[in-house]
Amino acid sequence: MIADGRPGEERQIIGAARRGSVPRLRTDAPRLRRRRFGACLAAAGLLASAGPLVAAAAREGVRPKEAAFQAQDPAATPPAPIARAASTAVAPSRTVERALSRCRSKLADDERVRIARAVEREASRHGYDPLFVQALVEVESTCSPAARSRAGAIGLAQLRPSTGRAVAHETGVPWRGDATLLDPDANLRLGMAYLRKLESRFGDVRLAVAAYNLGPERVAGMAPERAKRSGYVKRVLRRWASLRSEHGLS
Repeated sequence: MIADGRPGEERQIIGAARRGSVPRLRTDAPRLRRRRFGACLAAAGLLASAGPLVAAAAREGVRPKEAAFQAQDPAATPPAPIARAASTAVAPSRTVERALSRCRSKLADDERVRIARAVEREASRHGYDPLFVQALVEVESTCSPAARSRAGAIGLAQLRPSTGRAVAHETGVPWRGDATLLDPDANLRLGMAYLRKLESRFGDVRLAVAAYNLGPERVAGMAPERAKRSGYVKRVLRRWASLRSEHGLS
């Protein structure tokens, strides 16, 4: 007799049988049944809590299994508002400064204040929670104004020069080549204008965040629910939720 396929337990049971004693597995059977019953209760509770989400998902064409997964994933079902901020979503003064200090302690005081003001200004311009913008900056560049990626993205919001130049022309921001993206004020202005443009195109901020990372054409060719569950979207939304929790915001 093999217990869970583990050789050690098999030898124990065989030895017990040779000695004429009762195998331990027999005495563990009630405990195992209790554990299975507890697991069933837990599963029933999860299904009950996921019920409204499963029903909504069915209307949207999402499979029940995926809906149950979303019920357990705070990034897949972030708290409202997702990012388009009502007045209650705006972070209090100096909150972004404190978040920046923890994200990159080497920032000089004047640089940290400048970046915090730029985050709050661009969040207000486009109707985003400042801590949502801060979360995106943390995921993109770990709050480094001089960050450069292997793909050629530059600055706090990690824009490629081609994207930055196009958005600069649309928004009237003076374009001075790569130097523009190394300026925190210009970088954040262009980055948030680009994100807002993507949101207008896709109609959902989570899809906009996915397109910001993967590219709009790639996201346009994906199933929306798949794009919303991308690893990048989860990281940004989880960090946003963590920042709000750290600062006592619901």
